[in-house]
Amino acid sequence: MVYIILGMGTVMGSILPKDEKIPSAMAQYVSSIIGYTYFLCWSISFYPQVVMNFSRKSTIGLSSDFSVLNVVGFGCYAIYTCSFFFSREIQKEYQDRFNNQVNSVQSNDVAFAIHALILSSVQFLQILHYNETFTWKSLALGIRLFLLAAAVLCLVFGILVATGQSFQWLDFIYMLSSIKLNITIVKYIPQVILNYQRKSTIGWNVHNVLLDFAGGLLSLVQLIMDAVAMDDFSAITGNFIKFGLGLVSILFDIIFIVQHYVLYPDVRNEPHREVVSISNEEV
Repeated sequence: MVYIILGMGTVMGSILPKDEKIPSAMAQYVSSIIGYTYFLCWSISFYPQVVMNFSRKSTIGLSSDFSVLNVVGFGCYAIYTCSFFFSREIQKEYQDRFNNQVNSVQSNDVAFAIHALILSSVQFLQILHYNETFTWKSLALGIRLFLLAAAVLCLVFGILVATGQSFQWLDFIYMLSSIKLNITIVKYIPQVILNYQRKSTIGWNVHNVLLDFAGGLLSLVQLIMDAVAMDDFSAITGNFIKFGLGLVSILFDIIFIVQHYVLYPDVRNEPHREVVSISNEEV
């Protein structure tokens, strides 16, 4: 699998359009190859969980809080990347704010965000299908309050921007990126707690974690390399959401790896064993 991903990433990065903002042709190729390899790692990471849910006909072991936050977070991230990549208005506002520098969002970022939104939505639909008792109240109170606050913030901020109240659409996009980053910080916590309560990682696919770890690491490498190649570290500060997503994903993936291989190794090779949860587990 590793060689397949590396091979596909190399082919895609070589033949697909490069980031012309990077001055060196060689750096363009390397950045593109790294970018599409991380895109493949992060994108493929969604499938093991979807396949596991389908084969088990159950979502026991998968946190509903995590899944719902994933849909909302990737919805924000898809809007963020598409806006930076396609919107002339957002690009101009960015250049005006950062002294004519260009943003570092690339086509692989857009492809990943859209694909992640689709696959996270599929996971949530599996929860609705396999758990008929799931309702809005099944989510933790803190998660419900967070989602409501995010919705109100988007509405109020959108009105302020639309009415020209000292804000630009770039500020609104950055606000969405902040919501995504905060979701990424908190979304893994319910799954970490659920694994701890069950003393098991059954139902939480470790291949998802390993691919996510690789994708996060390569994402950071591409971002830093692009900033060095362009001699412009606003490529990081102006696209902090990508840096934050990669860093937070890596940190939590390390926790999941420790849970799976160190803390609960006695059950990791029993993929069909059903463990009864002690709290909100049929999600």
